Amino acid sequence: MSSEDKCLICGFESFSMRAGTSSRDFLCDCQRCGKYSVTHRFLTFRGDEKYIGRWHLLSGLVREINENGESPDILYEDLDEWFADSRIPKDDDVERKAKKILSYLKRHSSHYGSSVIIELYEDLSIGYARNDEEFDALIRLLKDSGLLEGGFPRTHVDQGDFLDSTGKVILTAQGWQIAKDQSADPSQSMQGFIAIRFDDDADPFIKAIEEGITAAGFQPNCIKEKHYPERVMDKAIGEIRRSRFVVVNKKKNRCAVSF
Repeated sequence: MSSEDKCLICGFESFSMRAGTSSRDFLCDCQRCGKYSVTHRFLTFRGDEKYIGRWHLLSGLVREINENGESPDILYEDLDEWFADSRIPKDDDVERKAKKILSYLKRHSSHYGSSVIIELYEDLSIGYARNDEEFDALIRLLKDSGLLEGGFPRTHVDQGDFLDSTGKVILTAQGWQIAKDQSADPSQSMQGFIAIRFDDDADPFIKAIEEGITAAGFQPNCIKEKHYPERVMDKAIGEIRRSRFVVVNKKKNRCAVSF
């Protein structure tokens, strides 16, 4: 099986790719990540060693974007910015990964008390998990914490425990409430949004603000020179809603940036 028979991001085999337009060279569809597009340059250079061991995080982000009804354009030149996206939890932040799973389960629950089917291999990206072992551990953590019921069934055989790849889970009242609070309360966000007019001399200000936000323990987000499937203003408003706070630069009394 060639590398193009597997997802270009996560390596999953339930994957298809076809030629796109000139600006979107290849349209990809992965059962784990969702839909996305890449350029020919991405195909050529995606093996860059600095991204080794991190692709599962981008897989989780692409899946989350797809869950919101969008399919991102992934440019190789923007990979550093994609991996720095504030929606991506740190790889060792188990609590935040678990909360991502809770949010997914609530979105896919038709009502409180309804069950949701999850697949061990196809759905591990909803928790930004590195592999099926971590995904199962995150599900068990949520169960042990009283936030969901169910999980992936285990069958004992002579060779040891066999883990079923299909599970059924139900959010408990506590899990439902945590997921609800997450979607409604930006105070749970680790993101700080930078609102600034993009003049030629804005870069030093953006850099200083980003360093200040990072030093305070948060993740800065400035949408300058990034590529999104939606309009820039729509993207900005969405990111502001997801942010715990906004830093506004009123340089030269340009108050319109804070509308």
